[in-house]
Amino acid sequence: VAQNPVVVGTGPVAILGSDDGAVIGLARDGRVRALARDARGFALPGAVRGGAISPLANSLFALSASGEEVFSADLDAPAAQNRYPLPFPADRMAASPAGRWLALADAGGERIAIFDTEAMRVRWTIAMPDPVIEMRFSDNFLYFMHRRQGGVTRVTFDPQAPAPGLAAIAAGLASDIPQE
Repeated sequence: VAQNPVVVGTGPVAILGSDDGAVIGLARDGRVRALARDARGFALPGAVRGGAISPLANSLFALSASGEEVFSADLDAPAAQNRYPLPFPADRMAASPAGRWLALADAGGERIAIFDTEAMRVRWTIAMPDPVIEMRFSDNFLYFMHRRQGGVTRVTFDPQAPAPGLAAIAAGLASDIPQE
């Protein structure tokens, strides 16, 4: 039984943490609160699908429920919020460990937008002929797991380049059967 529960908002709550020790709750209705009893909460401009803390930007980033924009809020001054439009409706989001990059995929996994939290804009959009079913960051790379090829693609980032570098990595057998 929970003792002294912390009320965040309504709907499912995601617990988000960062390397610097920040831990917050993000409710589906867009309400946010640090997970301490005396912490004050705040609200994002609308309902959300998920979020991530960016220690680099000292901000919370959240994907809007419509998938059409990303919300941001400064963790020290949560009233300082912004909305950033996306080039397509995104269904899910993954963040790099330092929070510099956000990868946003459409529902079919056929388009990926890479949002740069330092420049505060979508830096690149990548078309994926073999749909992406999973996105994961390591310290230096973003990996896409594909629906049909049974392998992954590694993405490298060069902020000065016109597009991120893509390198295919064999991690299974090519197949016409969808991978789960």
